[in-house]
Amino acid sequence: MEQGVRGRSMSDYGINYIEVDKLVKFCKEARGEDLVLLLRAAVLTNEDIAAELFTCLKLGIGYEVIYKKHWIPMQRKDFQGYRRKTLETVERLLLMRDIEMEE
Repeated sequence: MEQGVRGRSMSDYGINYIEVDKLVKFCKEARGEDLVLLLRAAVLTNEDIAAELFTCLKLGIGYEVIYKKHWIPMQRKDFQGYRRKTLETVERLLLMRDIEMEE
C-alpha cells in the first residue's frame, strides 16, 4: 500500500539522516540560484503552501511559529510531511542540476 505524503519518512524517499542534515544545511545557506532551486522545490511539492515551506527550510522556522503569524491550511503532521517531500524534491533538483553541468 502506498503512503501519502503525511506518513512518509525520509527513509521512504531513500534519504538517510546524514543526507537530511546536508539538505537542511543547503537550504539554510542557500543564496542566488540555490534560493531559486529551493523555491522551485517548494512550489513543485505544494504550491498552496510553497511560501511557508520555503520559509521553514530557509530560516529554520517550524510550523508552530509560522502558524502563529500566518494561517496554514493543514495540521502540523501534514505540513511536516510536505517539508520532507520538499527536501526530497531539493535533492532530485540538485541531482538533475549536477547531471546537466556534467554534460
